Amino acid sequence: MSKQITKIKLHNYKRFTDFSIAPDQDINVFVGDNDAGKSSILNAIEYVLSGSASKVTNVGFENLINVEAVSAFLNGDRTVENLPEMWVEIYLNEQNKEQLNGRNNSEAIECDGLKMTIGPIETLTKELSEFLNESGETFPFDYYQVTFSTFSGESFYGFQKHLQSTMIDNTKGNDDYAISEFIKSTYSLNIEGQEERARHHASYRAMKADYTNNRLSEFNARLGGDYSFQLKTSSKSNLETDLSIIENGVSLENHGKGQQVMMKAELTIKKSRVKPDVVLIEEPENHLSHSNMSKLIQTIKANSGQLFISTHSNLISSRLDLKHCILINSSGTEPLKLAALTNDTSDFFMKAPPHNVLDFVLAKKVILVEGVAEYILMKQFFENTLHSEPSEQGVHIITVGGTAFKRYLEIAKILDIKTAVIRDNDGDINQSVKYQEYTSDRRRVFTDSTATNTTFEISFHNSNTDFCQTVFGAGRRTLSVQEYMLKNKADSAFEILKNYNDDVTVPDYIESALRWINE
Repeated sequence: MSKQITKIKLHNYKRFTDFSIAPDQDINVFVGDNDAGKSSILNAIEYVLSGSASKVTNVGFENLINVEAVSAFLNGDRTVENLPEMWVEIYLNEQNKEQLNGRNNSEAIECDGLKMTIGPIETLTKELSEFLNESGETFPFDYYQVTFSTFSGESFYGFQKHLQSTMIDNTKGNDDYAISEFIKSTYSLNIEGQEERARHHASYRAMKADYTNNRLSEFNARLGGDYSFQLKTSSKSNLETDLSIIENGVSLENHGKGQQVMMKAELTIKKSRVKPDVVLIEEPENHLSHSNMSKLIQTIKANSGQLFISTHSNLISSRLDLKHCILINSSGTEPLKLAALTNDTSDFFMKAPPHNVLDFVLAKKVILVEGVAEYILMKQFFENTLHSEPSEQGVHIITVGGTAFKRYLEIAKILDIKTAVIRDNDGDINQSVKYQEYTSDRRRVFTDSTATNTTFEISFHNSNTDFCQTVFGAGRRTLSVQEYMLKNKADSAFEILKNYNDDVTVPDYIESALRWINE
């Protein structure tokens, strides 16, 4: 039976006071602004599945417990009973393991799962009370501990792997600790049980002892007395910490960062003896060329377990199917999923050329324009009309092909993104009828109301005839000014921008769109 996470719940964890998400059984792609908490969610899963107290304490309780919960305690009734607790719960599908099943969870429902808790040490209640009476504004992090338990209430530890998992963190580059942890995780996925592991470790210790006894003995004899050299035998210098992974004679840590990303993905997803139940990938796009990004996407698609990815990449989020995307909002609201997208729209973004769909998903207010010319001039139009920049009003301007408006509007409908579509009327002033299933008071289509103003260039020319004649009229022999603008749209837009002045009139339909989006 495949092992899967069915729900993740966070309480007083980092920036989340309370958070809950039911992930998909295969691919989950977290997207969001910087500091929205995407990485925090992946780390939370990693901490719980690792069962490693040292991993958590190395991060520091003060960096894991929600700062608002700490502040509320310090500014409120500072008693032991009111000390905040942080926990992360990982709900699992049925594993048929008695030690995993029980009601030791916040919902008090009987199911399988794992829990990590950071809370006050119960045996130090007296010391805690004294500290709180004397400490002023200091929070008692030193009196806290981390514990790991199953939903049956049993404790579990790092050597008990209820789910096989691995973390591929591409944000840390050549960070020695991150590489070491990855190598240890990969070794664990490929070892054939504790017996083989024990044989490896015993042989490694014997090799070290042999080197000390036979290679260093003569050298140590010259030192005399009570001093001698020997190889380290502590837990910090054991077999797994000394291992490296070699490809074509070059160790993992000495490969370029891009190749490290590819190696980590292939070793975890394609080549491991035991396929991990859960794979966590932090920003897989880091350090990759476009071609390697495409190869990585194909590798990720070959994954047979449950996958959690955080990304800022338009390509990764769309090529892995937007229906797998989960929007983590920096304002702290509930996560939003794109699972309701139609197959046609998800297929469109999977197959379309590179686009700005992720910028769109993360925006609150968007102006969608049809062509490069409109995009070049829209910021100037906005400033001229509203006397402020789009960014100051939280407005994104994105250019899309005319056939893509419907696709973006479908996303806007699901995520409730205020969206103004500015497009050519192509001789039909009722263009909005084509999008009526998506339009509302939050999504509107704006076109020129004069049927003969079929394109932006014609609309602009007819609103600014004298200006266009001044900018483009000199030297015109075969083409009229309007014909020149239509045949050289991008160049014409740049010339308009270079010569822009307060006498320029913004076409009515564009001005209406700008004022509406800013309401």
